[in-house]
Formats: sequence, structure tokens, C-alpha cells
Amino acid sequence: MKKFEAILLVLAIILKSNNAVSQEESNNKKQIEPIFSYTADAARNFSGGIKKGNAYIGLIDAGVILHTDKYWKNGEFTIELQNGHGENLSENYIGDAQLVSNIENGNYTYLYQAYYRQSFENGYIFSGIHDLNSEFCTSEYGASLTNSSFGMFSTFSLNFPVSMYPKTSLALAGCYKQNENIRHRLGFYDGDAGSLDDEKYNLSWSISANQGLLTIYELECNIPSINQVLKIGSYYHSGKFYNTSRTDSVIKGNYGFYGIIDQTIYKNNEKTLGAFMQISYAPDKININDWYAGFGVSYSGICPKCIQDALSLGIALARIDKKIETDLELNYHIYVCKHLSLQPTIHYVINPGVIARLDNAFAAYLRLNVVL
Repeated sequence: MKKFEAILLVLAIILKSNNAVSQEESNNKKQIEPIFSYTADAARNFSGGIKKGNAYIGLIDAGVILHTDKYWKNGEFTIELQNGHGENLSENYIGDAQLVSNIENGNYTYLYQAYYRQSFENGYIFSGIHDLNSEFCTSEYGASLTNSSFGMFSTFSLNFPVSMYPKTSLALAGCYKQNENIRHRLGFYDGDAGSLDDEKYNLSWSISANQGLLTIYELECNIPSINQVLKIGSYYHSGKFYNTSRTDSVIKGNYGFYGIIDQTIYKNNEKTLGAFMQISYAPDKININDWYAGFGVSYSGICPKCIQDALSLGIALARIDKKIETDLELNYHIYVCKHLSLQPTIHYVINPGVIARLDNAFAAYLRLNVVL
């Protein structure tokens, strides 16, 4: 607890000194860049799942980015803390494995990210406590959808404790820009990020041979001629895993593959229609979720007087223990002003939980997001 209080104190001092430091900055670039957002879901499960009921999920994200340009060029330290609170919708009312809300968490206050990044002419490298999903497996047109699988494929999150929200771990990763259209990403992450139930402040980190190491590679290709961005990735986990058909049998190593397509269909001034496809695979011999597929469309610029808006429709399918869970999602994300957005969201979950054989669930929530 003392470690965590010390981090909070340092963060408060840095934020307080931001105005004083900014007066000495050159080139109009802030040395200290604050991070703050509050996201909240006021939710209800109307039918099916575990039971009907209301839930409220909240997430505070606060931190700073310290730019080193005054001392050396193109470096930055990021430290980010989070507080999750409220009652989880999927855990308590729906029972789905993929989680209809990507901010679902327990009631914790913890260190989320703390890493250093150094940029070069043709790329960058970073090291520290890092969320894998902020660098890998991202989709431009799937970003507005709120089911957690649209952000981080369930073949990662359900098969082993990967370094991602809310529990992150040690990492060394980077990106090499081959040219304007091709990028290579490579990362090494602690093979067992653990959980906040076991280490609620996320202040104890280690990498051991028993936990293994997760190595991930991603190739990104921008294809301007057809307005498409293609990402192809693979990963290998060096840890030990139980055979899903024989729990007394242990298998060394795990692996998987994934692909993402972001396709711009139409673009005219502020109006953009885009579609995305995600697919991932992991061998069922050592994984309870052997494949995931996500599809969807997003149309932005519907309201010409709005700062920004997007209407998104998506479907997420995950085969878990040889049964398929499906989530159909529709939401409209609109910015009321520069710092405030609203996102009414509807989910229809088919075969939630798959193992428990729950009835199909219909749920909805209004998401509020404040960014300063």
C-alpha cells in the first residue's frame, strides 16, 4: 500500500507543477502532458442471461506523459493509474465470456501503465509496464464497438492472462517503419500477467521460466489503391499448458495467428463509411477458445453540426469449449462537446457463457465519457 501511495503523491506533484514547467518550455511543446478520462456505463440486462437487473460500471484513468525533449530528443515516460468501480454487467447479469463492456472490471485502484518510449526516424521502442492491446490487434473501424473482443481477441484473453486491461505486466516492444505503407511490430511480454485479485495494486512484477514469455509479431500494410489497411499477426507463448482433453497432460508452448482488415468503402468530406473484419485462431488442444471472428461497419459524419459521431454495428463470435457465443452490437457514439461524449449501446448475446447454457440475453447501456 505504501508503494501505491508514493506513486499517487508523485503523480499529484507532477500535475501540480505542470503550469510552472510549461512556462519554460520551448517550441510550444509541453514537457508534461496530463492524462485524464472518466468512462461510465449505466446498464441493464432486460432478459435472458443469469438474471434481469441494473448495473453501473465506472473507470477513472489518470496519469502523465513526461517528454524529454529539454534533455534529449524524442523520448517520453508514461505513467497511468486507474480506478475501476461499480457492479459488472456480464459477470452478474449476462454471464457472457466475451464481456459486452470493455471497461468491465472489479473495484480496484492500481497502476495501469508505466513505460519509457524512445522514437527514431524509422520507428520506436518502449519498455516497462504496458498494455499489449494499445500497440497490437487494433482496428480503426472496430474501435467504436464496446464488446471487449472487438478490442482484444478472446483467443488471447480467455486462453492465458495476457498483459492487457486491467492487469498489465512487463514488456519490451517496438515498431519499425519500413516505408510509408509497411510497419513491423515486435513485442516480448511477461507470459503470466496475473490478476488484480492476486496483486490488487499491480506493483509487483517479474518474469520467470515457469510463467513463460509471450512473443508477438504484427505486420501492417497500408494499401492506398484500394483504401485498405491489412494486419497479420502471430504469437508464441513459451509457458506450459494443460491438454484440454487430458488435464493430467501438460504441453510446452502455445501459439496462434490473427488477421485484421480495415476497409474504407466511402469517404466524402466528413462522412466516412468503413468496414472491418477480424479473425484469430489458437489450437484447441491447449486452448478453450480456439477461434474468434469479428465483423462490422461504422459510419461517421451523420450529424454535420456535431464535432464527431459514428454509428457502428458489429458481430463478435467466439468458439469456447466447442460452443459458439455470439454478440450482436449496435451503438451510436456522439460528442456533445470537445470533452464529453455519449454512446447509447445495445447488445443481443446468443448462447451467453456457452458452458452454463443460459438463455439469449438482451442488454443495453448508456456510456458517458469525459476526457480532459
